[in-house]
Amino acid sequence: MRTQIISDLHQEFGMSLLDFNDIDLLIVAGDLNLGIKGIEWLKANVKDIPVIYILGNHEYYRGSYPKTLYKIETLAENTNIHVLENKSVIINDITFHGTTLWTNFELYGNPRVYGSMCQSRMNDYRLIRLDPSYSKLRSIDTYNMHYNAMKWLENSLKESATDKNIVITHHAPSIKSIPEKFRQDAISSAYASDLESFILEHKPNYWIHGHIHQPAEYMIGDTKIICNPHGYISDKL
Repeated sequence: MRTQIISDLHQEFGMSLLDFNDIDLLIVAGDLNLGIKGIEWLKANVKDIPVIYILGNHEYYRGSYPKTLYKIETLAENTNIHVLENKSVIINDITFHGTTLWTNFELYGNPRVYGSMCQSRMNDYRLIRLDPSYSKLRSIDTYNMHYNAMKWLENSLKESATDKNIVITHHAPSIKSIPEKFRQDAISSAYASDLESFILEHKPNYWIHGHIHQPAEYMIGDTKIICNPHGYISDKL
């Protein structure tokens, strides 16, 4: 199955010119555009193949959680686009397990300390609101979202009806995805979680993610980790 993987196009800063010809599946690992603009662009430009769309943090900017998610899911109904937030879909005998998977802030130590640092420095906690109170998103909120997503993901992998399983998230599952020059930066704890033991235990075939603006490809046990913020075609899935 010829699969194109893209993430972090950030079309809010300018539209991207991409060729979706000669592929069988498009995977979007988040941060396509703000709010509903990304799903509208996908509906207008990718009509003949299945699309798997995972929301990133930027989809929620100037909006709220989970209202923005519900809007995007509604726009995807009865289309070729599968919006996966703690959901899975089977395509060509492969189960795709999708979740934004905010981090747990435990990459370098105490999540309270690093969560507080990230909350004070990152736009996520200024530009995203939380329903129904419409209060600003906090690091404790995304911490809880992380663990809820991990519980779902573990069950989804255990209950998978297919031999081949691919996990798609926006945030990264290992510090190995972080460029070397940022690995000592405390804010990187908002970009990746240390999920290597989880990966070794559950052995998905691939783990695809976004959020990091530098391509990465490496192995954790038998699982290939792929991050590609520019998009490329792989026929190996």
